[in-house]
Amino acid sequence: MRVQYDVMVQEFARVLEKKGFTHEDAENAAIIFAQNSLAGVYSHGLNRKIGNNPLIMAVPRSNGEHAMIDCAVSQFSYGKIEDCRLKGLKLPVPGGYDTKGELTTDTSEIEKTWRVLPMGYWKGSGLSIVLDLIATVLTDGNSVSKIGTFGDEIGLTQIMIAVDPTKFNTVEQTDAIVDEILADVKSSEPIKEDGEVLYPGELELKNIKENKEQGIPVVEEVWESVLKM
Repeated sequence: MRVQYDVMVQEFARVLEKKGFTHEDAENAAIIFAQNSLAGVYSHGLNRKIGNNPLIMAVPRSNGEHAMIDCAVSQFSYGKIEDCRLKGLKLPVPGGYDTKGELTTDTSEIEKTWRVLPMGYWKGSGLSIVLDLIATVLTDGNSVSKIGTFGDEIGLTQIMIAVDPTKFNTVEQTDAIVDEILADVKSSEPIKEDGEVLYPGELELKNIKENKEQGIPVVEEVWESVLKM
């Protein structure tokens, strides 16, 4: 099932307005989502002590086709795990641990323990801890540990750092650098005969174009529950 983008924003905004948001805030919140929680498991321990902090980096191009990576520090985000479960699909590679402590691709088993697999094992969990430290130290905000005591995903700490590349190069030079690197990446031979090598963010650009034309894919039962709110 697919839902048009404008309809989705309208419905989310309607629900938020019913909960007391102003019209403007409801519309903005319906478009922008961010989350982090006391959700991850440190690679050397059993308890959920670290956050699944999203790490987002982007390099601009003047044509709008930016290179961008937006990822959780777990092998799969909670959204992806839930999406696969609702569709009755297995993860393509192990994404967490089952109740026996074994790696599994079964999303329903992972949801029983919520021991998600950090990307790169200790590297991913180490990155999560350092991101939490940097964000908390630089903002004097709430750490993942403190957020975990709130009972909900509120009071989150986020950092956004923007660097203007025109302070170092012209727009044309930046475009040329990015184009050259991405072209080299895409020149790699695909693993599958009919496959394609994509740069970070390219698939999302394709999806955005497709979703604007055909509507946004949703799980029908979930969408029905939104309409009933």
